[in-house]
Amino acid sequence: KWSRKWNEKFYSKANLSYSNYYSERDRRNETSITREDTTIERKNGSYEFNDLKDETFKLDNEWKLSSQNQLDFGLQSSYNDIKYQFTQNDYFSLLDREDVRVSHYGVNDQWYLEPRASMSYSLTNKLKLKAAWGQYYQFATRIVREDIQQGSRDFWLLADGNRVPVSYAEHYIAGLSYETNGWLFDVEAYYKNLDGLSEYTT
Repeated sequence: KWSRKWNEKFYSKANLSYSNYYSERDRRNETSITREDTTIERKNGSYEFNDLKDETFKLDNEWKLSSQNQLDFGLQSSYNDIKYQFTQNDYFSLLDREDVRVSHYGVNDQWYLEPRASMSYSLTNKLKLKAAWGQYYQFATRIVREDIQQGSRDFWLLADGNRVPVSYAEHYIAGLSYETNGWLFDVEAYYKNLDGLSEYTT
C-alpha cells in the first residue's frame, strides 16, 4: 500500500495485491480383475483441479471541490490466470480450460465502465440521509455446480463473453443515520440487479 496527501484538497492512495485460490479433488481409484489368464484394469472416479491467480493494481484519488462536495476517481488494472480441469474415469475429460487475460476494464476488446455515485444530506445536526448507486462487473466468475452425491462443487472460470458471460450487477442503496452522544444508529436498504450468472449442467 502507498498513499500521499498532495495538498489540503487532493489525496491519492495506491494498492498492489496478489491472491491465489487453489482447489484439487482426486477421487480416482484403480481396480484389477483377473479371469483365468486375462487381467482387466479399470479406472473409476473423478479428478477436479481449479487454480486462480489475481494480480491487481489500484489507484484511488480524492479531490475536495468544496466543503460539501468531493470528487473520487481512479483506475484499476488486473491480471487473471485461471485453470480448470474436470476428468471422469481417467478417460473422459468433461471440461479442460486454461485462460490468461489482462484486463484494464477491457475484456474481449471491450471497455467496461463502472460509474458510481453517492450522496448524503444532513436533515438535522444528528439525522443524515444517504443514497448510493453503482454498476459493477466481475470477470472471474464462480460457476454453480450441484452434485447429487457430493453436494455443492462450485468452481471458478474467467469469463469469455460467449460460453461464460461477464457478470454484471447494479446496486441501489438508501439509508438513514442518527447520531447521539456515544451512539450511532445506521439503517440501510439495498436493491441489487444481477445478470450474467452461470450454472454448470451435464
